[in-house]
Amino acid sequence: MLGVVRFGWGLDATITRPVAFPPLSAAKTTYPGSPRRVKLDAIPTERTVPFPPQNPRVFNRQSVEAIRPGQMGCYGLFRGDTWVYVGKGDIRARLLAHLDGDNLCITRSGPTHWVDVVTPNMDAEEKRLILELTPLCNQRVG
Repeated sequence: MLGVVRFGWGLDATITRPVAFPPLSAAKTTYPGSPRRVKLDAIPTERTVPFPPQNPRVFNRQSVEAIRPGQMGCYGLFRGDTWVYVGKGDIRARLLAHLDGDNLCITRSGPTHWVDVVTPNMDAEEKRLILELTPLCNQRVG
């Protein structure tokens, strides 16, 4: 499905690649693409999730180098059910810098996977994600 995902607080993100959304039929459902299971009330018109539904990618040089440079937005690094870091900027460049060890906390926490969202509202989206997910290595919001 291509279109717009509504995150709440007036934040929207455009889906630029095909995404399969979970069904809305159940009264309660979980967000299957999220490393942290989030209970959602099924609302027919919109839902609030940390990142758009997607398959998490392995956090290694090969998977990061496979994405197109210049995609601006937010990304989240995680290990198991623990969010390690949420960041913003040129997604490919920032993830490569993290792989090169630019942040000691990230390196020590050993994230295994990452997800992202391409959005022109990076600042507001990053703040929302940090407040919602409380990642280990984000000392501050913004």
